[in-house]
Amino acid sequence: MDIKLKKYYTSKLTITAEPLEWDIKFDFFNKEKIYHIHLPFRFLRGGKFSINCKCISCESQLIIESSFLVPFEHKRTYFDVGILSPGRKKSREFINVFFQVFKKLWVDEYESTCLEGGGLAYSFYQKCPHCGAKYLATYHDTHAQPPERTNPATPDEFYIEEMAWVEFDEEEFFREING
Repeated sequence: MDIKLKKYYTSKLTITAEPLEWDIKFDFFNKEKIYHIHLPFRFLRGGKFSINCKCISCESQLIIESSFLVPFEHKRTYFDVGILSPGRKKSREFINVFFQVFKKLWVDEYESTCLEGGGLAYSFYQKCPHCGAKYLATYHDTHAQPPERTNPATPDEFYIEEMAWVEFDEEEFFREING
């Protein structure tokens, strides 16, 4: 399996997040938040969010929705690759390919792949529905903690470290993901 880097995503992205009841209850945020950002970026993820960006290849609008966190279906243009650590249906060789593209990844003492900005490394895939350009991104999803576990309570956060326009054999990529 080989993933060829075409270009890192450096343009501005717009992220829209809607609060959960949890966010409102603990006063994290109570109405839709809109972020205009460059990567890397950490934000309050709320109940659902979307990332709006332009395709580097064709300049068309891309929308990446938080629903990519649901199980993979071949019909969608985006999906969650999952955690980038061995033993979860992913070979060390497959994970090492990500190290060739994403230079901020590192391995901790437990042999887990981590992000420079904190947390275990996950990845999602986005395919432009207009021109078929492929994108991979590294991220971490931090889940909220109730006040009984941490005082004060903490919100759900989403951190995107890097996103890149890449080329790879899609059929081989799906085989690797599914073990």
